[in-house]
Amino acid sequence: MHGNGSGILKIVMIRQNRGITLIELLVVIAVISIIAFLAAPQLGLFKSGSAMRACATDIIQNMRLARAMAIKENREYLMIFDQAGNSYSFGFDGNDDGDLDDVGIDGFGQCVGAGCVKVITLADYGNISFGAGASVPAVADPVAFSFGDEWIGFEPDSSVDHIGSVYIQNVINGVPEESYNITVSNFSGSLDVQKWLKGIGSWQSWQ
Repeated sequence: MHGNGSGILKIVMIRQNRGITLIELLVVIAVISIIAFLAAPQLGLFKSGSAMRACATDIIQNMRLARAMAIKENREYLMIFDQAGNSYSFGFDGNDDGDLDDVGIDGFGQCVGAGCVKVITLADYGNISFGAGASVPAVADPVAFSFGDEWIGFEPDSSVDHIGSVYIQNVINGVPEESYNITVSNFSGSLDVQKWLKGIGSWQSWQ
């Protein structure tokens, strides 16, 4: 019995000392590669969904910020959506000409000059743009406010002068995967956010 035990111990020690063979290493690498390949699409969807939530949340928070600044400074603040530039901007319109393009006149808070108006580009979040291609039926105009305008004014009395909706979407491999709808539902400035659920084919309130 003693002799057999010593032999088994020697075999175990030899297997421990010889390390990993090249074949074993290649098998491990192959398994890891397969797992990574299978997980990559889901990881991409997760990251894209996170970016969409961040973008939608920032639009809401920036609307609230513009409203708060209008009340604080007792002057109108605008939020203007630029579909062609895939961006939106917000600040005060210093000369009441309906835009935020006048350097040295338009601005934000105490800042008046180049770079003062806040400009947010959707592409900075990822493959995000204005649109609702993931929804059925598709939305004809992803930025639609009162009177056919693509902007909203926040007034010093906390009201808004436009109501309407903004739709954003993320596109993966050329296919819209998600859509969010941010709606200013009344002239008191109430906000409603919905997400298109592809699985059940409907909009659902979010947040």
